[in-house]
Amino acid sequence: MLKSGTKQYRRDICEFLCSLLLLQPRTTKGGFPMRMQRLCALLLSLALLLPFAGGLAEGTPAQTLTVSFGVTADALYQDQIAAFERLHPGLTVQVVTNNDTNTHQTYVDSLSSGNSEIDIYWGWSGGTDLDALIGKGLAAPINDAEIARRVAAMYPQFSDYVTRGDTIYALPIESWRYWSAVNPTLARKFGLNDRPDSLEGYLNNAMAWYTSYDYPQHAQHYSFNGDKDFEAVRQQIFTIMLRSYTHAWCTGRMGEGAYTFDTPEFRALANWLKDFSALKSREIPADSTHAIYGIDHAVYLTDPSEYYMASETQQVIFRDIGDPYFLRYGEELLPDPGMAGAEPAVHGRIVFMLLNPNSKQQELAIEFLRYLAEHPVAEYGLLLYPDGTDDCYPAAAAEAYHASASALCGAACERYNRIFLWDMFPYEIICSYLDDSITLDDALSFMDENLSKSLARLQ
Repeated sequence: MLKSGTKQYRRDICEFLCSLLLLQPRTTKGGFPMRMQRLCALLLSLALLLPFAGGLAEGTPAQTLTVSFGVTADALYQDQIAAFERLHPGLTVQVVTNNDTNTHQTYVDSLSSGNSEIDIYWGWSGGTDLDALIGKGLAAPINDAEIARRVAAMYPQFSDYVTRGDTIYALPIESWRYWSAVNPTLARKFGLNDRPDSLEGYLNNAMAWYTSYDYPQHAQHYSFNGDKDFEAVRQQIFTIMLRSYTHAWCTGRMGEGAYTFDTPEFRALANWLKDFSALKSREIPADSTHAIYGIDHAVYLTDPSEYYMASETQQVIFRDIGDPYFLRYGEELLPDPGMAGAEPAVHGRIVFMLLNPNSKQQELAIEFLRYLAEHPVAEYGLLLYPDGTDDCYPAAAAEAYHASASALCGAACERYNRIFLWDMFPYEIICSYLDDSITLDDALSFMDENLSKSLARLQ
């Protein structure tokens, strides 16, 4: 059998085509009509000059598309990558894993240097300042009708984040949300507000829990927010304070001007936290706790999944981070409570892909992005699209996620929340005040100074 793409192979193909026309490529006895000779000569020339599909595939040069993903790339996108490679014989999608959560300065330095080694970068709204990258010309426009259609179908909080005018500068591929969860049955059992829509209401719940006469007894079996360690509880409460305060500021509830901690509202929060800190003396020693969720507390340290999935699962009243799986156990998702008149909010973050303006193969890169847009990971399809579904989640979870869209604040507060995620300097400084190491005035001054330095890193 002759190998496809050889001259003899193509000559045989020509002879076959001529035979279909009831022609013979060689001159027969009596002579072959001249026009027929010319026709076969033309067919033969085309066969010799133009490679057939088999020969083209064999001769396709190796090609590499380099894509930067986060640490989840292998687990989440291996199927999409493999499928895209099958669609492009000879292509290898080379994955570069980036473990740096503070990606902004890394990308600014790399892209500003004209680096073309990576065709597509990953970023996330918690560590990459998309506005700054666009302003510096370091995020190439993604001009593709299908990608534009898919992005337009996302929740507007996410589509608006990556779109400037009619131009898309990034493709969202993942999303997650920061909210709390409540077990309303347990909350009502202990006389707590099961749907606190204000930060004051949530803080009143925490104070009531730890000052209750029966606290030493019921703390053996129940937890206010999932942790027995008082310091961990205090930090979780402060995290909710910070998110609620930031949201109130970003929605204009704190007046105009630069973000600052030196306001009457934040001073009141700091003073409340100091009063709350005095309750540490009521902390139940960890070694004296009884079974939680029907099993020994020590199981949590070795196998958290077993801890959460055990038979008695309704022992945590409030969780700082709500997980949809817990909805199976009577919990309800709870937005961060509002303050200063702000509505409760769910903080949403996205992971997105950026097209390197220095890439030498932008068309192929856009094609890869289009494939990701058309084949999202099911979980994130649920979170990115109003009509998204995922069979892995309980139906109630999908309904809760979609229902929370009205409270989804999107990117409005990301600039500040991003900073606090990188560096918990507000809590570290406020702890110095809580421990009487510095005054509140000094604490607020230090916090504002650190905030200014952090904001400067994003320019």
